[in-house]
Amino acid sequence: MTALVEVASPRPERMSKPQLSQALLHAQLMLIDRADGSRPTAEHGRQILLSCARAVMQLWRDEEDHEREKKVALIGKMRKLRDDLRADKALLARMQAIHDRLPA
Repeated sequence: MTALVEVASPRPERMSKPQLSQALLHAQLMLIDRADGSRPTAEHGRQILLSCARAVMQLWRDEEDHEREKKVALIGKMRKLRDDLRADKALLARMQAIHDRLPA
């Protein structure tokens, strides 16, 4: 029996339709395509369901990791912009101080 990608998650509603379709099709093929031609056992069915659940969980973890990486990158950009703004404000304040000291 070929194993599905290890995955699982408590939120199946977040899985995309193509991902669900692929996991279900793979599970169906695993039930039908037995090398020895025997009928699947209850244990075999249980293993298939566990494998599907693990695959779903991994897909969700990957998605959450990607979202987390995007947030971290965005926070980094925001901090850089904040630091740049502070530097610009400091430069502007120095320029204003110099301007104020110049004779009119």
